[in-house]
Amino acid sequence: MDIIRQENCEYRIKQVSKYRDDVFCDIISSCKGEIVWQDKTLKDVKKVVFINSAPRSGSSLLFLLLQRFPQIYSLSGESVPFFKLNNISCMQHLTDTISSAYVFPSEQIASFSRDILSDCHVSDSLCMLDNLRHDVVCSYIDELALRFSLQWPDVSFSYDLFKDVAFKVFYSSLKKNNKFCLQCFYLDLIAGLRQAGYEKINPYYYDIPADIVQSYFPELDIPSAPPCKIMTIEEPPFILLPPRKRIEFKDLSEKILLLKAPVNCYRMGFWMDVFKNAEVKVIHLVRNPMASVNGLYDGWQYRGFFSHNLYNFFGSKDGGMQSLAIDGYSDLYEWGKWWWKYDLPPGWEKYVASRLEEVCLFQWMAANRVILQHKQESGVEYINVRYEDIVKDISTRTKELIKIAEFLGIDIKDNIKQINTERLPLVQATKKPVPFRWRERGSILLRMLERKEVQDLCYYLGYNLYRLDEWI
Repeated sequence: MDIIRQENCEYRIKQVSKYRDDVFCDIISSCKGEIVWQDKTLKDVKKVVFINSAPRSGSSLLFLLLQRFPQIYSLSGESVPFFKLNNISCMQHLTDTISSAYVFPSEQIASFSRDILSDCHVSDSLCMLDNLRHDVVCSYIDELALRFSLQWPDVSFSYDLFKDVAFKVFYSSLKKNNKFCLQCFYLDLIAGLRQAGYEKINPYYYDIPADIVQSYFPELDIPSAPPCKIMTIEEPPFILLPPRKRIEFKDLSEKILLLKAPVNCYRMGFWMDVFKNAEVKVIHLVRNPMASVNGLYDGWQYRGFFSHNLYNFFGSKDGGMQSLAIDGYSDLYEWGKWWWKYDLPPGWEKYVASRLEEVCLFQWMAANRVILQHKQESGVEYINVRYEDIVKDISTRTKELIKIAEFLGIDIKDNIKQINTERLPLVQATKKPVPFRWRERGSILLRMLERKEVQDLCYYLGYNLYRLDEWI
């Protein structure tokens, strides 16, 4: 069974890669302008900023805000799918740590570079919604064809069929809504693809509120298991791509590449090798442990964030643990015996039979510790940003955004009103955000603050144990 599962994973990766190669070839043949990912690599990137944080610390929200800086270009979401797609991982020790890029073949890094650059867009992409020319729509459909293959690795897409369905749905949705509505278009597109034979595509795995999905698809039940039984490339909740403006050659030298993924804190050795020709800076986004651990707890019990299928790991063990036995997770779901969620830090094996809150605390502590270690040892320029200051109110948020801009050496004073808004976007949320939601599990979480190692880390991150009223 182990061998069969492993072969299935490798087969699906190859099929997805082959399909994406066909899409890339079509883009090359039809594009009349410059194609950055065809002629350039990540070695040509001159400035990079990482948002590094523990999972469920608000990196997706900060990422969306910083994407609005006119001097920024960025990925659609996280870089994780491109690591998985190109089989760039730590195979010797099963963790998310990747200490060097030099241990991988050059063609593997070249493919990774192409995938990263092909997904990059510039900050003024939102203006594309007012200029939906046919060539813009064609480019958008290609972007969707590439992205859907990452979200549904067990679906054998036909590029021609996907394009045909997507074009028809795009214009019918535009006509129906009298404007481009991203969420509406996605729901219409998923319905069209399901009718075309892709029934495995389930709208509940997208970053769309469940009640809205239910109104479109009343016949579907809300799932709990992973979208693909054996593997994920992109981890749900899946992002929604709007029409975007591709980067140009000059952007690689004139603008700043923004990258975010909590797992990147374990891969800075790899990234520093990749960006050896670039100026690298890091934003250490911190959030109080009560809120982060509570968010992780919710996420482990949510229908998303499936990162690692550990079936092969446990299946190959002789004696000892034969599956995950996490109290509050593995006992609730059959697939919870194999699927690990969020980061897989070194030492995770010690927590395979722990209570769920212990696993979540471990993930929060491990990520922040490795970030602090890299800050101390690397010589890379860091800045600390508190999640609480981003969400508290527009005044504190404005102050933080200006501070970040100054750290990056850019001026956003003329754009601050467009960048900062009274109403923050809702992204990757398992529940509706409520201040101090962690207090619902207060009896469990507050006991963690009695531990010296937690107290010490709170101190280093700037959280006062006597001011819990500030721990939003």
